[in-house]
Amino acid sequence: MNEKNEVFKKLLPIKNLFALYQKLSETIITKIDLKNLNFDPISINNSIDLLCEVGMIQFDNEKNIFQKTIIENWELSDFSEILYAKLHSSYPDAFLFINQADLKYDEAEAKLYIKRNSVSLDLSGLLMLLDGIEKIHIRQNDIFILDKNLLDCRKDRKDHLFHHKTLAELKSQIEINEEYGVEAELAAMEFETKMLENMGVNKSPERISEYHTSAGYDIVSYMCMDSLNPDKFIEVKSCSDNRWIFYISKNELEVAKSKQDNYFLYLFNRQSRIFRIIQNPYNYFMDSEKDQWTIEPQIYQIRSLENLS
Repeated sequence: MNEKNEVFKKLLPIKNLFALYQKLSETIITKIDLKNLNFDPISINNSIDLLCEVGMIQFDNEKNIFQKTIIENWELSDFSEILYAKLHSSYPDAFLFINQADLKYDEAEAKLYIKRNSVSLDLSGLLMLLDGIEKIHIRQNDIFILDKNLLDCRKDRKDHLFHHKTLAELKSQIEINEEYGVEAELAAMEFETKMLENMGVNKSPERISEYHTSAGYDIVSYMCMDSLNPDKFIEVKSCSDNRWIFYISKNELEVAKSKQDNYFLYLFNRQSRIFRIIQNPYNYFMDSEKDQWTIEPQIYQIRSLENLS
């Protein structure tokens, strides 16, 4: 762990941190004064180090005092937003946890989340701060992401499945396929937004595939005006022409099977720029429409049953 990030092991809660910061506007605080404050000493020291690092206070070595660098009559909300912005620039490594954790989507909450046990205990103070600033919400062992800006670092991350590719042609094809997929998803977002407007639904679809690639769908939306939470799940496929050739994973099929009429395939024809929409594709392909489509296995999992020990 970056030594500078040690402050995040233990910090004051945001309200106490703000109270400490306000004291600097009332009086000059020395290191001796800090010991007399009614807070945990380690949390105080780490909090002071953090405020110094982000440039909100400074320590005068000659006078042995702490001073505010900006004289403003901030409210707690102002202080929180300024601190949050400065944390990103001063402690970029500390926020890498959001890039490394397995991101999931909670359909009941309509929010992306990660598991608390996927984040190091050394970042407990940071998580407490982010929760207090309402950028995340910690509930039992789940950390819900309230501020999508936290997820920006994930957008440029390449899927780990392609880390070992060595052929330039394979790399190029993967990049092209990714571009086609993003193009189709953005077109689907625009299409779905207009569809909701036409239905009189004053809500917006959300493209969760930017952050969560294993949900089994790319976009969440709403079936009707009475939908309180997203209840329409859209998997987008990019097709080169009106032959409508596409690939679907086992996970996507299983999710389609579980969602039934709430699951949709949006097939995007790159040639004509139109969509073909299939509701409940599991039943559509597996039961009623076999004569109109061909389904061919492309990948097989093979494992040995031999006991070589």
